[in-house]
Amino acid sequence: MKLSKILKDVKEKIGPLWWYAVIIFCVQRFSDVLNVFAGLWLVPKYVPQAELGAVQPLAQIGGFLGFPLAVLVTPFIKLLNKHATNGDLGKVKALLRDAMILSSVFFIGIMTIARIFLPSILEFMRVEDGLLTMAVVFASVLGTLAPVFSGALQALKRFRLVSISGLFSAPLRFATLLFALPVRGLTGYFVGQSVPPMLTIGVTAADFFRKFGRKVKCEPYFRKDLPLFMAYLIPLSCLALAGNLKGSLEMLTLRNLPDIHSAAHYHITRFSDIATYLVSPVLFVMFPLISEKFESGSKTHRMLIQTIAFTLAVGFIFSVVLALMGPWIFSLLEMWRDYSSFTGLFGIATVTATLRMASSCFTTHEVACGRFRYAFYMVPISLLEAAFYYLVLRHPSVLGVSIDTLGEFFNVVFVFTLIPFIAMTIDLFLENRRNGTTCRVID
Repeated sequence: MKLSKILKDVKEKIGPLWWYAVIIFCVQRFSDVLNVFAGLWLVPKYVPQAELGAVQPLAQIGGFLGFPLAVLVTPFIKLLNKHATNGDLGKVKALLRDAMILSSVFFIGIMTIARIFLPSILEFMRVEDGLLTMAVVFASVLGTLAPVFSGALQALKRFRLVSISGLFSAPLRFATLLFALPVRGLTGYFVGQSVPPMLTIGVTAADFFRKFGRKVKCEPYFRKDLPLFMAYLIPLSCLALAGNLKGSLEMLTLRNLPDIHSAAHYHITRFSDIATYLVSPVLFVMFPLISEKFESGSKTHRMLIQTIAFTLAVGFIFSVVLALMGPWIFSLLEMWRDYSSFTGLFGIATVTATLRMASSCFTTHEVACGRFRYAFYMVPISLLEAAFYYLVLRHPSVLGVSIDTLGEFFNVVFVFTLIPFIAMTIDLFLENRRNGTTCRVID
């Protein structure tokens, strides 16, 4: 039997979700080998401990600056997937054209605003400015723009092109880090971070002009799609604003810890995030597939429950492994041994990352189905968490609570991660009881 026939049979047996998820997973794991090496050895080698703990907070602040554009990504992907499914290539081309124009305008505006406000934030984080401001913003804004373009490939189910792009992005990033980190540690890190999104944008733009050149004429879409666009934009804007505010204050709280504690957080989360590697390609493939099922009114909750169960199982197993092997892992390299006293936090860090990924499975499903009921409890929870961090940072006497160690920080983050996960679990249970397992279509 020919290999192509065998692969075709396997694809039909396991279904498109798991087939493309496995392909993208293999590509991403190749990338992760280089990314893990860079994150666990190369970056700590050239970024001093005093600045290492600022890597994640700076990335979060950069993401907050770009959140207005990030809000547009999901409705854009949804509309793109809808028109691609219906064969309306003229509308697809018009959407891609407008996305490129809008991205360029946002890019210029965000860079200008950040140049004014970011230096004071860098001063609070105890890092030198220099070219760092523009490097952080450039990488972060590109990271915000990239989902617009990768979302186009996702919505059009161009998973093969996504895989090919992934094969080249990690080696190019790694090569850039090898060159830039020795020159200026923290700035060099963000220069390296800008490489993958630049490649994604370039590949998508080239594919766009190749597939939708002069052969396809743009067709108007906005007036008819405006109700659906606003149905996504309003709740997503509230969710993004609350989530980014919470995330930024959370990272500022982390940076308020002693340098060795925030640096230890960087090392521990590099390992704990590995638990999410198996699930991220599943989520990427799941959105357009769920969206298609949503358009036809097919059942989708079985796919969601499978994904959540898979996420929790993998995360639990990995948390146990890390909790047991953490002390041994941190004894392998000299640069890790300074953080050996923090290895007891591997378990809670990995469980937290797992719960966040499981929650992402739920929100991805709900957005694909056009349901935003979860915003009614997620926004208040995020704002409550943001208020908590703000009071801890600025007015600790009000709560009578302080976060002085990394262990205390992880405990607080875990609680604020568990609360929305429980709320989403209850929501999913009630939805199943009310409506069976069929998504409702938004007209």
